[in-house]
Formats: sequence, structure tokens, C-alpha cells
Amino acid sequence: MKGTRHHKRFVTLRSCAREALAHAEESREGSYFSGLSSVFASVFTLEAYLNHVGAGLEPDWEERGSWEPLKDKLKSICFRFSVDLDAASKEYQLLIVAMNARDYWVHGRTETTQEQTWNPNKRGTRPWKALTPQEELICVLPAPRHLLEHIERVVQRLHRAGGGSGDPFLNVGGGAGSE
Repeated sequence: MKGTRHHKRFVTLRSCAREALAHAEESREGSYFSGLSSVFASVFTLEAYLNHVGAGLEPDWEERGSWEPLKDKLKSICFRFSVDLDAASKEYQLLIVAMNARDYWVHGRTETTQEQTWNPNKRGTRPWKALTPQEELICVLPAPRHLLEHIERVVQRLHRAGGGSGDPFLNVGGGAGSE
């Protein structure tokens, strides 16, 4: 059998975010890690959606656009669709915190530091990159729920602004085949 198939990865990632969130809300034991998983999947949902849209807008998206920082991708697609995300809003700030947390974990490395160089009582002396309190707390309930809901709204808004109708999360993809 031969055919074609397309898979909307952002739909699957959103399902992962919802599943991890449900687990975090059901059981407080390990809820931080389930919250962290939900945050990852939520931010990856947004990034996968932007790559989905970007590939349809720009022929060189795979070579250029898909490797841009997530904040730049978001700004680029919003600009193309004339969508203004209020940078001063709590929702936008939540996205930025989540993107920074994602970058910390995804691009993280094992670090060795000189312990005597760190004074826990003196601000700014920590020799390694650490999560800010906001980035740490994004994984604690109810923040992962707020983040996922906001990302869903952003994707739906961009979907409508780009000429789409209906729910962008409705199906994971499709295909056609022949023998």
C-alpha cells in the first residue's frame, strides 16, 4: 500500500499536556514532575503549531524558521497574521516564563562548581544558571493548567487569524492510500 499521511504533532503534544496535567491534579505525590511534564508538552504544543503554520507560510521554514528561538517564531507568526499579543499581559508573561523554563531544561547541562564561591545569603553569587522562582513555580499547580489553557487560546486565535475554521485540535491528521 502506498499513500500519504500527515500528522499534526501539536495535537498529540496538547493531549500529552492534558494527560500530564490530569495526573498532577489527581495525585499530589509527584505532582511537580507531572506539572513539569505538562509545562514541557504545553510549550512544545505551541512550538509545534508555529512550525506547522510556518512551513505553510515560508518555503525555507524547515531550514531557517524552525531553528529560530521560540519567542522569535511566535513574534514572526503573530506579525504575519496581524495578531497582537499584549506583552504586558499576565498571560504573555506566563508564556515567557514557560519558554525560559523550557530552555533551561532542554538546553541544560551537568555543571560542576566551586562550592566555596557560592554564598546562599548573598544575592547574585550562585555560579550556575538556576531557575528563577517564577520558572520553578510554573510547574506547581495551578500554573500548568493556566499555561495550557493560555496556549490553547493562542493557538486557536492564530488559527482563526490565519484563515482556519473550527477547532485546530480536533483531529491529529489524516491521509490517503492506494494499492
